[in-house]
Amino acid sequence: DVQLVDLCELVQTQGFSRAILVGNLPYHITGILMRQILSARDVLSKAVIMVQREVARRITAKPGNKDYGVLTTVTQINCVPQLIFDLPPSYFEPPPKVHSSVLRLQFDGAPQFIVEDQDLFLKVVHASFQQRRKMLRNTLRSLFDGNDDLLIEILQEAGVDATLRPEAVPVGQFELIARAWDKRR
Repeated sequence: DVQLVDLCELVQTQGFSRAILVGNLPYHITGILMRQILSARDVLSKAVIMVQREVARRITAKPGNKDYGVLTTVTQINCVPQLIFDLPPSYFEPPPKVHSSVLRLQFDGAPQFIVEDQDLFLKVVHASFQQRRKMLRNTLRSLFDGNDDLLIEILQEAGVDATLRPEAVPVGQFELIARAWDKRR
């Protein structure tokens, strides 16, 4: 069961420092497997994976796109994803009811973003997208127990417009919010 595999341990016990992961992710456990893959970023140089097309769109989305969200930010903070190609259902036997996409997740090289506190970053991202159609000053309010002044100060310190909707905030700016908040704690 792939869900029970520790990718870091697997790579290291085989005597390698880095590996390339290639696979067709079972669509019903893609989220679980993506967490595994991203947590193994230190031992992977890249991953080439097939996922459902809608998931691929969310992983590779840009700010301002309706597909941009938690999966986008969590993936893009850890690697550089690239859509390689799409596959229609007719390429499979039996044909599934969904389209598929092949992605490259590039882990080699300097990380696109440096995350100082992964847990804090995830809190900011999850809170932001809980109400994706509201402005950041409203979506992040729950993290600050109603202390709106502190929230606004943190957003200003991070250089992030408090009136933006989460889907318009670039990935790196979520980390700037987390860093500014961390300084105040």
